[in-house]
Amino acid sequence: LMGLIRTHVSRAERDTYSVILKYFVMQFNGKLEPQARDLIDKSEPELWNDVSSVIDRSLDEIGRELQSELVLGERGMDANDEMQSQFVEKVEKSCAESSVETVKGILGSERALEMRICKRFDDQFRFDGRGLPRNWTTQDDIEQLFLDARESAESMLDLYVILELKTSRVGVSEPFLSSEQVA
Repeated sequence: LMGLIRTHVSRAERDTYSVILKYFVMQFNGKLEPQARDLIDKSEPELWNDVSSVIDRSLDEIGRELQSELVLGERGMDANDEMQSQFVEKVEKSCAESSVETVKGILGSERALEMRICKRFDDQFRFDGRGLPRNWTTQDDIEQLFLDARESAESMLDLYVILELKTSRVGVSEPFLSSEQVA
């Protein structure tokens, strides 16, 4: 009878840890996704450093929330400090792995990237520095405006050829676009 009770208690603990793991990965993605989407939409030169920083901050925040939940929360486990720290590491690792998929999801397909690049060109060419529709005059250097807009749009390709996340917990540097797609 005691063996059966221990088995059920052990299974319940595993189920509880599994639910908490899923919950905190979901919370992490909820924190990461809007900030990463804003950065990716802007596509500034320091894109991957900025996204990596957001991932680190989100992981730190989730780690603190998880630690306080395990110790103080309603779902607080009767686990020693070592078990809790191992579980926190497991959650952080799952969140870090999830961050790569979240970023890839935001980037979307090659078609989405093409649309993002076209939008960058269009915005640079059609709108002035204040974001207002450009009032064309005979003094405008249309060729130079075109070249500047094209250069700005093409600079996005350099950012997106390699997905490069480097944080204290995630180290990913992998092709996002193949050389055939860039050509």
